Amino acid sequence: MKSPTLSTRVQAIMALTRDGHWSHFFPGAHIGNRQIIAYLGPTNSGKTWQAIQLLRTVHKPYKGVYLAPLRLLALEVWEELRSQGIRASLITGEEQEIDPEAVIVCSTIEMLNSEEVYQVAVIDEMQMVSDSQRGWAWTRALFELNTDKLLVLGSASVTPLLEQFAESTGDTLLIHETKRYTRLKTTAKPITPKAVKPGTLFVVFSRNSVILWGDFFRKKGFSVAQIYGAMPPEVRRSEAQRFRDKEADIMVATDAVAMGLNLPAHTVVLAEDSKYNGVSRTKVVPSLVRQIAGRAGRYGLHEAGLAAGLDPSSHKGVIQALAGQDDAIHFPEPYVAPSYAWIDLVMGTYPDTTVEDLLQAWQQLIAGSKWFQAGDTDEIFQKIALVGQISAFRVLPMSEQLQILAAPVDLRDVHLKFYKRIVQAILLKQALPAPGLGRNENLRTEELESLYKQVMLYRWFHYRYPESVPEIKAATRLQDVLVSRITTQVRQGLRRYCRICGVVLPGQSKHGICQACFSRSHW
Repeated sequence: MKSPTLSTRVQAIMALTRDGHWSHFFPGAHIGNRQIIAYLGPTNSGKTWQAIQLLRTVHKPYKGVYLAPLRLLALEVWEELRSQGIRASLITGEEQEIDPEAVIVCSTIEMLNSEEVYQVAVIDEMQMVSDSQRGWAWTRALFELNTDKLLVLGSASVTPLLEQFAESTGDTLLIHETKRYTRLKTTAKPITPKAVKPGTLFVVFSRNSVILWGDFFRKKGFSVAQIYGAMPPEVRRSEAQRFRDKEADIMVATDAVAMGLNLPAHTVVLAEDSKYNGVSRTKVVPSLVRQIAGRAGRYGLHEAGLAAGLDPSSHKGVIQALAGQDDAIHFPEPYVAPSYAWIDLVMGTYPDTTVEDLLQAWQQLIAGSKWFQAGDTDEIFQKIALVGQISAFRVLPMSEQLQILAAPVDLRDVHLKFYKRIVQAILLKQALPAPGLGRNENLRTEELESLYKQVMLYRWFHYRYPESVPEIKAATRLQDVLVSRITTQVRQGLRRYCRICGVVLPGQSKHGICQACFSRSHW
């Protein structure tokens, strides 16, 4: 019997879900008898504290889980529980600190084990359900967590979503509206660079701006801590600690500080009101402004937090943002990815389905859903084009194909090549050595950060294919070396280099090339 064409196959897969109800996307979900307790409100309102108090009530033989949006948040809660004598494990995509006697698992949300049964489960930052890149993980956790008590933390924007969810599933829902422990207010006027005082979090939206302003404040006599998105989490944490310990007067950072770090700033200054989205510069959305501004005024340290812009335009944006509220999130705004149960249903019925068939059918199916929207699949199809040409990849079980395609890969060429090398080693059942520094001992910060990403990708695969990616100790040693070198370079003052000749640019240069290269290009 001939295999059906793609269009026929897509139609056949779509027919499996009949009317498109959520129960067909999450067949066998353990819901209907859970008690959902939601603490919803702004930053600095005690939501994480509530989670820790509930997790402390879990005792053997029962288990609990805390699901974080970031490795740093999972680590923070893990350390807090352990400091209170509670046995806990830490699991992220790239690390596993397993305590065989643990009653609590602190995990990044993508690492949820939906087969486990929990007495208490915590989902943090629930509003991330509407994020096009990662929202699927929050949707999956909401539907698939097998638990008696589900504690949901996040913005008040998810209130209607949770109400609609509980009404449909039969779970009970209790919502607590949290309030900030300290007042948050805007200053009467913008805070100019000359008026910035120690204890200020100064926020920009690019690595280059972090370098420019860090150099500016150092020249003014301040000690400066710096954080940006490409910085390894260990370095971010170290820089945050310097700011907490007052070793650094000012923190200059991107929106990477919006969540996951304890920063005792009395004032937050937003120095920019737009950011680059990969295509063009766009206005910073008010919800992000509120999230960042909410870092001001740490409870127990300050009576109030202050927020401001750097100039009249950005200051007006801060005032307007703090006067508003996050847009309410309803169905079908949550993003969703194929659940394991749905994949098993499809593959059990049509075992020769290709990964392209599966994903294209899924996209069309979700396009007509009243419950969800499909996440961005451009990256996964780019990976399919890269590794799908390897014949051995196609004979893997669908769950393994999707696992390999889910690897957190920076899509720049050097990282894609390393990703393909790892996949080839797995498929050919070979052992791939861990990355190394080679002979180059004078790598720039960006080069060290790029190598760090390769190390973390190697670690990610090690925990899934240890025989083909075996050198976890060597990878960990290199990780420590990279973190140390990056930390040193950050504290010495980050530099920018001419993208043509490589010469060091002046600290306050706003251009990516030096004057000599600019002159030659316009000769």
